[in-house]
Order: sequence, then structure tokens, then C-alpha cells
Amino acid sequence: MLESEKVTGSALHFKVPFHENGDDYMANSTQLPASSIQYSCDDSTKIAFTTIIGEINLQVLQSELSLIWSGSSYNPDYSVMVDIRQAFLRLETNDIPLVLELFSAMPVHKKNRKFAMLTATPQQVAFSTMFGQNIKNKYPFIVEIFSTYEAGINWLGV
Repeated sequence: MLESEKVTGSALHFKVPFHENGDDYMANSTQLPASSIQYSCDDSTKIAFTTIIGEINLQVLQSELSLIWSGSSYNPDYSVMVDIRQAFLRLETNDIPLVLELFSAMPVHKKNRKFAMLTATPQQVAFSTMFGQNIKNKYPFIVEIFSTYEAGINWLGV
């Protein structure tokens, strides 16, 4: 994963597989990375960064978000940039109401909180659009979709 921020620079994170038993690496090379959701905050800009990686289904989303929201680093007053460009969402249209219900457990302090969604594929854009349309009817969130980090940061007002 490549992360880049103005002023602070860039960082490249990668995993190198280790096959102790001589497993055939090429046989496993088409698998998606392990599912995870990573969370970090930038206190100077008051933005929380959430990166969703790998194959994500409703159960993974629920468990990972619960861990983030109960963590000591979570700040419910910050706007959020959600990067799903490295994710494959295994969610169906009928899962959208269940995804929205997950957000009823999210600690919310700030009204009109902004979510910038970074997408790369038509599937991600479609999911983000459905998510944004449905969530604004239930919660005081504003969701917009972007293909670049810079456009999302500009919209968030940084």
C-alpha cells in the first residue's frame, strides 16, 4: 500500500509471503490480501483515515468497525476519509440496510460529519453511491465519492 501526504511525505507498506514448507507461492498469488480495516487520525487537520483492504463482507465490516469505534485513538468529532480502493466488497444490495445499522453503533458527536470515499472501480463507486444516498436519510453524515486523495482532502476542507 502506498500512502502519500503533502508535507509529511510518502510511505510504502508491503507484505512478503514466507513459505516455510516450500508451498507453491504462485498457486496462492491470485488471492486477495487479508481483510482488514486500518484507522489513523491526523490531529492537525482533524481528519480520520480509514483504509479497507481485501475481501470485505458484512461480518468483517462489523467486527473491524466495532474494534475501531471502541479504540482509544478513535475520535468521533473528525471527518473521515474512507479508502476502499484496495477492497473487494462482498456485499449485496440487500446488505445495505444491515450496513447502515452498523453505523447506529458508531459514536457520533459532530453534526454534519463528512465522509470522503476514495474509489477505483465501478463496483466501489456503485456501493459508495448507494451507501451515501441511504446514510444521509438516517444519520447527519455527508458522503461524497472521489478517485484521488487530493480531491477528497480538498472537499474535506483541509
